[in-house]
Formats: sequence, structure tokens, C-alpha cells
Amino acid sequence: MEGETHAPSPPSPSIRLRSSCACLAAAFLLVFVLAGTAFLFWGRAEEKEFTLEEYKWFLQGYSYMRMSRHFPRPWDGNVCAKGIQPWVANVLTFYQNDPMKEPTWKALLRCFMPSWEVSDQGAKPDFSNHTVDIRRQRIDTLTPLLFYQQFISTGLPVVITGTDSLNRTEFMRRRKQLRRARVADLRKRYGCAQRHCLGDVVAVTENEGNRVPDIDMHALSNAMDFESWIAEYQGPSRFFSEGTVFSGFEGQSFGDSTHFDLACEGSFSFQMDGIKRWDLWSPVDLVGYKGEALPAHTQFSTVLHPGEVLFFAPGFFHTTKAIKGLSIAAVYYFGEPPMYGSVGIRRFSGNPLGFEACAQGWKLRLRAWEASLLSSTPSSRSSSSSS
Repeated sequence: MEGETHAPSPPSPSIRLRSSCACLAAAFLLVFVLAGTAFLFWGRAEEKEFTLEEYKWFLQGYSYMRMSRHFPRPWDGNVCAKGIQPWVANVLTFYQNDPMKEPTWKALLRCFMPSWEVSDQGAKPDFSNHTVDIRRQRIDTLTPLLFYQQFISTGLPVVITGTDSLNRTEFMRRRKQLRRARVADLRKRYGCAQRHCLGDVVAVTENEGNRVPDIDMHALSNAMDFESWIAEYQGPSRFFSEGTVFSGFEGQSFGDSTHFDLACEGSFSFQMDGIKRWDLWSPVDLVGYKGEALPAHTQFSTVLHPGEVLFFAPGFFHTTKAIKGLSIAAVYYFGEPPMYGSVGIRRFSGNPLGFEACAQGWKLRLRAWEASLLSSTPSSRSSSSSS
């Protein structure tokens, strides 16, 4: 009838169901973001820096095979490419199946967060006309404190010369042993140990068959003998990985300008035979050898001869090229001391290649390492004993 009012009909069950599902989905998404954020920052809050005593216990119980749980965690660009430059996304494709890449929940969290800190990735590292010559330093002019302060802490690479002169007989024995193992490995793999029949093959030996001979740690005693400064260090050999041999004939190369090692440790490359060129690109802004500002991806270059050792910090892009003879180099990671102390760990924050996880590990140990090193110099120990 005219003038009558009718109560609105109740929503159908299907509408109520869809509305409930939408609310549940929104609630689930909110809980996921809040829980993920809380878990992320709670996990970081758990990472407390070592006290000096805790760090000494860490050094005493250290084993390279049981080292810190911090590894690079490359971002999963397939799940979330937010803020990642195209050239970086291309590099990350090589690590999509790596078990150390970031977990999916963290990649999703980056996309849901209104702003996620991404470090300035800079232009793609590439060959340029301007390069910085890597400083060369004789082993007999180094002390552990000097090596740490000028190179490990600053992140600057260095070529250490004269290591073969400390024990020439031992160096020649190891050199001959490596060459013999290298030639035998080439013949086993390719039936030939000559440049003309290998084409573009760059042979790499990783402790297969003939074990890579250990490097005589006395060759680095002046640079790495922290035991005389910190008793708990107990010699550098515990902090080194097993060696890997990289070799190639003239013209053969390994890696390119965006190749990097997925490791939080520094590297020593002992040139045992032949001559090889190295090109490296810094991962973050550094302060150069003369105090000059060096932007991220500054190119460093050097040529290594037998008996010379190259040190470079983690995160450096790098490529090598053999330029004379059969180049043979033994490469080792070393896990202690922590890296980049004077650079500032924050520079690795939001690093898509995953080195933020490394920086968290360095930060845990850095303050205690420096306190232990500076309070245990031979001069301070002798003065305290005399008093």
C-alpha cells in the first residue's frame, strides 16, 4: 500500500561469506606484515655485540667449519624486485636457487612495507679508463696492527710482496707441487695440458684428487700473526678455509665486472706460477690510500707475479686474466678479523646482494676485536709486565 515502509532484506549468505572472507584476508595480511616486521626487528635486537670476554671465548673455540651463522643473503628478485636496479636484478638471477638467498617471507615483507631501505647501488661496475693501482707492500714492512688498520678495516685491497723470500726453498717446493697437480688435473679432465687444445676452458681445481697443498702460514706471519698481540687468536691457520686452485693459460679469464664471491670473509690469492692481471670494483664508498673519496664500484687493478699475494675484502666484484705462462694461484678465505671496521657497517644496510647479513656479523665482533687488539699490543704487554 501507498505510504508503507519495508525493512531492507537481509544480505544473502553468499554476500555475507564473501564479506567475511575479505575481512579475514585483510586481517591475515595485517597480521603477516606486523608479525614479519616484529620478527625482523626482534631478530636484529637479539644480535648483541660481544663483550671482550665473550669475544675471547669466541676466538678460543673458533673453527672455520663452525664459523658464524652470518652469510650473504641475496635478495629474491623474483618475489620482490622493489627498488632493485635492472643490472642488479640480472646479477641476482644467478643466485635464485642458492640455499643462502633471503627467505620468501622476507622478500614479501619488502614489497608490503611502505618504504624499504635499499642501498645506493650506483652505476653498473665496468671497465673504465681511470683505475686505482692497488698498493704494493713488502711483507717485512707489515705488522698485524698495520695490516688491520690500513687494509682489513678500510676495505682497501693490497698486494703483499716478498712472501717467497722468507723461505725460498719451501716456496719453490710448493710451487712445483702445485704445477704437477695442476698439469695432472688438466690431463685427466681434458686429455691435454696445453693451451692450444683447451680452447676457452678456464680450469679450476677444488681439492679434487690431489689435495691442494696448504700454504705455509709463515709467508703471512708479519701480517696475520695476531697471536703475539692477542693470545686467544692461537695462530691464523684456524681462520683459513681449505685452498682452491685457479689456473689458466695466457688470454684465459675468470669472472666479469659483476662477478663476486658469496662469502662474508676476506680473501688471499697466492700467485704461485705465471703472471695474472686482477681487476676489482669496490662494493661501497671507500676512502682511498691517500685519503681521497672513492665512490662505490671504483675500479682497482694490479698484476701479480709468482710469490705475490693479493688481499681483498668481501663484496668486491672481480675478474682475472692470465697474461703469461700457466697461471696458478691458491685462494683462501679467512674468517677473522671482522671486516670494514672504519668504513661503517651501515653502508651495507639494504644491500640487495645480501651483504647486510655479513655486516651484522662483523658488527657483533668488531668493537670487542678492536678493544682486544689495541689493549694487547706487544708494547703495552711488555710495559705492564715490567711494572
